[in-house]
Amino acid sequence: MGGRRGDPGGKIFGLIQQHEQYPEAFEATLIQAGLRWRDVEHPSPARRADAWTDILAVISSCAWDSPLARKQPDWQWGNPFYELTALIAEVLHSISLRTPNKTKARQQDVLRIPRPGERTKLGDALPLADMEAWLSQDFVEVKTASPKEV
Repeated sequence: MGGRRGDPGGKIFGLIQQHEQYPEAFEATLIQAGLRWRDVEHPSPARRADAWTDILAVISSCAWDSPLARKQPDWQWGNPFYELTALIAEVLHSISLRTPNKTKARQQDVLRIPRPGERTKLGDALPLADMEAWLSQDFVEVKTASPKEV
């Protein structure tokens, strides 16, 4: 089946490929919006065109945690709170290095948590389990004077 006229970039072909690759997740995403894949086989050309338009709109704007989005690697990073959590952790780490700067930390010592799809000198993004382990540790080491030192 070819794309219809005015279909830039083969969007219909892309929908067909996604449906073939993840049929259950694709159909589940459509069902949440009240659509079905079988709507594109309607006998009326106008209804078929409307079905393609509706399906394209639903799939191109599906939520970060939709069934289809969950098939992608690192789909959890679509959650807007993960980016905020990583940013807060980086800021806290930076503050702990600089206040008071008894450690003589340099700018190179400031931690940058890699995000998915981002290549850094450190390598790929941290897996979620490693991120949770890093966030669960203590950020500031507090030294207390022993009675002998006072």
